[in-house]
Amino acid sequence: MNYSVCISGYENDLKILPKLEELNTGIELQSYGLKGVSSPLSWDEKIKQHKKIIENFSGRISIHGPFIGIRNTHRDYLLKEAVKKRMRLTYEMAKELKPEVLVMHSGIVGDIKTWQLEDFWLKETIIFWKEEIKKYEKERIKIVIENLVEEEPDILNKLCNGVNSDFFALCLDIGHLERLFRVIPF
Repeated sequence: MNYSVCISGYENDLKILPKLEELNTGIELQSYGLKGVSSPLSWDEKIKQHKKIIENFSGRISIHGPFIGIRNTHRDYLLKEAVKKRMRLTYEMAKELKPEVLVMHSGIVGDIKTWQLEDFWLKETIIFWKEEIKKYEKERIKIVIENLVEEEPDILNKLCNGVNSDFFALCLDIGHLERLFRVIPF
């Protein structure tokens, strides 16, 4: 099993890189989902920070892509266009930084369950990723879908099986499991 430590890309992150290499631990570069999306300048600055990290690290590199508002199944065409634009920028960033893995979230949110849109969500999300993954396959970058709000793995397994690509897989973030423990009584 491969482990990665999440870092944001600030100057002080450079200090821990030798120890992470010594431990054969990869890094997951973050903040495209929070701080890196507030403006074009912040997006470009995040890429510059991550380039500097990559220059100083010879281990496994993953990048956590944007996630807030990234739903590939919007019925509203304007929201869908905004997601497509963000995903184009994400692909360009990944091409430039060349990580082994790009971590993304499924985009499933509470209103999908509330409005019983799970089947619609799954069908549309499979269609989206089947098309999107073709670009990443050419770049040899694997997309992994990380658990976040899913209460069980079934829907993510169906998504992964539906996309059916060697460059599309699932990722378990054990830090996100805490939420499930609040939902599931022991």
